[in-house]
Amino acid sequence: HHPLLEEALETAQRTVELLRGLRGYVGVDMVLTNDEPVVVEVNPRLTTSYIGLRKVINFNLAQA
Repeated sequence: HHPLLEEALETAQRTVELLRGLRGYVGVDMVLTNDEPVVVEVNPRLTTSYIGLRKVINFNLAQA
């Protein structure tokens, strides 16, 4: 997996926690630089990335 994966997941989690009032699906778009993940956009809705993600994980995110 990508060496910044864990940091990217933590960054996404912190970003969503800082944006109080969000509920349901939230898409956090990032660019992975050589040093760190950088948040470029937050979408408070189900994004098309979910389709690809759902194909590679072994559980339903809606039930997580």
